[in-house]
Amino acid sequence: MKKLLYSISLIYIMSFVLQSINDILFIFHEVKYLSQPYDIRGFVKSIIYLGTYLCASGFLVFLLFIKSDKVFKILAILISLLYAVDIFIQFIGKPRGFSKDIFTLVVQEGGNYSFLQIYLKEIILALLLGSLLFLFLVFLRKKVMLRLNNKFIPLLLIPYIFTYLAVTSVSTIVYNAYPSFIKIPLIALNYTLHKPIVIKRVFPSEIKAVNNTKMENIIFIIDESVCGSYLSINGYSKNTTPQVSKLLENKNDIVNFGVVNSVSNCSNSSNIYLRLGMNPVKIHDYNNAKVNFPTIYQYAKNAGFTTYLFDAQAEKDALQNGLSIYDVQDIDHYFTFDRTVVPNKRDELVLDKVSKLLERETGEKHFIVIVKFGAHFPYLLSYNPDKDTIFRPALTSTYGGFNEQEKNKLTNTYLNSIHKNFDLYMDLLYNTLDLNNSIVFYTSDHGQDILETKNRITTHCNTTDIKRNEVTVPLLVLTKNAKNSFRVKPTKHYSQTEIFPTMLFFMGYPENIYADYGSILQKGLDKNITRKYFVVGTKKVGDYD
Repeated sequence: MKKLLYSISLIYIMSFVLQSINDILFIFHEVKYLSQPYDIRGFVKSIIYLGTYLCASGFLVFLLFIKSDKVFKILAILISLLYAVDIFIQFIGKPRGFSKDIFTLVVQEGGNYSFLQIYLKEIILALLLGSLLFLFLVFLRKKVMLRLNNKFIPLLLIPYIFTYLAVTSVSTIVYNAYPSFIKIPLIALNYTLHKPIVIKRVFPSEIKAVNNTKMENIIFIIDESVCGSYLSINGYSKNTTPQVSKLLENKNDIVNFGVVNSVSNCSNSSNIYLRLGMNPVKIHDYNNAKVNFPTIYQYAKNAGFTTYLFDAQAEKDALQNGLSIYDVQDIDHYFTFDRTVVPNKRDELVLDKVSKLLERETGEKHFIVIVKFGAHFPYLLSYNPDKDTIFRPALTSTYGGFNEQEKNKLTNTYLNSIHKNFDLYMDLLYNTLDLNNSIVFYTSDHGQDILETKNRITTHCNTTDIKRNEVTVPLLVLTKNAKNSFRVKPTKHYSQTEIFPTMLFFMGYPENIYADYGSILQKGLDKNITRKYFVVGTKKVGDYD
């Protein structure tokens, strides 16, 4: 019995230690991240993850007891090879190992393995470690005498089923947080079931930025879940934006276009369409545009800019919001955060990185996209309740609260989030960045439907009965003498779709190029033009006005 317990203990210790060569406390950090903000909802998520991880590691324990030596050796060899693959990927700079993006790259570039020659040392080391794992499993099997009938072999599928259910049920639990022999097959299965269309976008060679660049630094900030109509600068009854109100009143370098329509009503779709300049008023060939339109990064690089993406939501080195393995090739510098970084601190950390970058590299051209963590649901995750609670009563737990009885608390919680993530952030942004040679475009991916639709617990990404607030976002521009360059005309209205062509204008592209995407912010839209948005997942277009 002692040998049995000793072997089982070694299996679990080994599983925890081998999860990441860069972080021996990986499991602890993952549990801590999922537990935030340390309430019942977070506790349940962390328990689900830890429970399924222990079950996944139990696969190795069960393997030791299989009666058939042949089945044991085949599975042990497969496990060792999968581990070697995962470790190799960690060796070449991906700390979380094998991922969906890596698998997509393997599938897309199948047969093109010549680049692996430069990683020969890492491959040999990974195979060596995989071999040691195989020998260790053989050693442990000899230590335990208990054997189970081969009819129990199908039980080895249980860890895969539990892991699949955990990942598909809890959005913040991800496959690459599990052992290699669990995550790699499930990632491959998921890819097969939901095979994405991944094509290299070809930037038209005839497109040139013929004018001198009008700005040294172009910064595009895409916030998360900030509904424009909840900001007091846009007429909301509670004073949610006191700092920005002062800036708009006293400064000439910031202009507010009020509430505008978002290009879509879900993070994934909005980020894709903002990246491609897709305009629901102009674009009818949806499928062709989504796959073939050049990205804003391609336009920026073509105009001589160094491109950056700071994503405060994505897990370390992962691609999200429809960004493909080929799209990222046009991004010179891609920054994400490890899960050890608290979500509500990430936006300020990004701003600090951008500020230092621009101070260090004066005289160079930068195109920078910032995807904020913002007011991401659950709202309590996006601010510090002990320090940032202004509107009361507010929710004290991320569990529950989405009902009519708690609507006031839920709304106040959201207001606290946008005060911190919009008002205080924009004030910090204004006082941090040098706007003399920079222009900042600020908006959000979508708005919020906070219990406006009866019995609906989804604030966005709805496909029917979409309320206006779900697609209502703010739009501000910051640059030197912004109020002179961008005059908000009462006879016009404005749209998020105008940001893309306006950025092309400031990159130096001629009118025949940028006008193809729609109007620019300097001109605005005639009020007889109905602003529209793409309804996520439907290929349909909705009317905003």
